[in-house]
Amino acid sequence: MERKLIYKILMILAVLGTCVYFAFPLNKRINLGLDLQGGMHLVMRVDTSHLSDEAKVDAIDRALEVVRNRIDEFGVRESSIQKQGEDAIVVQLPGVTDRDRALELDR
Repeated sequence: MERKLIYKILMILAVLGTCVYFAFPLNKRINLGLDLQGGMHLVMRVDTSHLSDEAKVDAIDRALEVVRNRIDEFGVRESSIQKQGEDAIVVQLPGVTDRDRALELDR
């Protein structure tokens, strides 16, 4: 009888230990986004009023690459750079709180 009780207690402890291990992993943490961690959300417009239709697409693609390269130099993890519509680029920089430094991307 006493032996069965010990096995039950050990089994319960093993199950609880496994649950705790998977519920709170030591090596992986949740990456917090803009809503929880804070950061910058920038919408940049590309002035294409003086360009032809063919050149507009190329100008926006080049601007997107320039912004992407600058953000890579900026060293921001989990950044998001997307083209929005025909003349806008949306940049999300989680964890960045220095407004002046983030606006340097626009230059």
